[in-house]
Amino acid sequence: MRTARSRTSGENRFDVFFVMAPPSQAVEPPANPERFIAHEVRPFDFLVPSLPQHATSPDAELIPYDLLLRRFRGDMDWLFGLVRTVMSFCELPIFHIEAPPPVEDIDLMLRGVYGPTKEHMEKYGLPSVSFRYKIWWIWNHVTKCICEELGIHFVEGPPETRDPNGFLDKRYYLDGVHGTDEYGLLMAWEVMKAMHIMELSGG
Repeated sequence: MRTARSRTSGENRFDVFFVMAPPSQAVEPPANPERFIAHEVRPFDFLVPSLPQHATSPDAELIPYDLLLRRFRGDMDWLFGLVRTVMSFCELPIFHIEAPPPVEDIDLMLRGVYGPTKEHMEKYGLPSVSFRYKIWWIWNHVTKCICEELGIHFVEGPPETRDPNGFLDKRYYLDGVHGTDEYGLLMAWEVMKAMHIMELSGG
């Protein structure tokens, strides 16, 4: 979770509250692997109704979309607990910054993944490009819904950083979690534009 302060109209304002969602470049092992010991690892996939172009992986167990929505909603509700606490004593606007989408190039993605995530992929195999994109999409979908419920401003990533298929353009890829400094600068401009629109609308 990250916060940022900016000076606007001569006063300090708590303008940005950034919740860092799990990375979309790869699927990480659970935080407490002892709780998930199994004799067999079964790959899974899911269909997103609004993303028909992203089919499921062959031989993967199909998980119902609604079930994943409930699971992701539970995770994000926990993460937004701190946000709700902040909102209980702070009336200043809060902005949520969208995490960058995954990069489509598998080789490039692998060069930016380290530690347990890389070990997990070497052991169990790489998730498909479509799977990574759907994971990123569903996290953001759930986050947008929570932001709308709480009155938080959701700031989408800069459209010029996406390739024609909606993935992160290679020029802005740094590692499995972060964009480059240039991506960060463009994202900062998106936040500034959102703040300006909010001020014009009196929000």
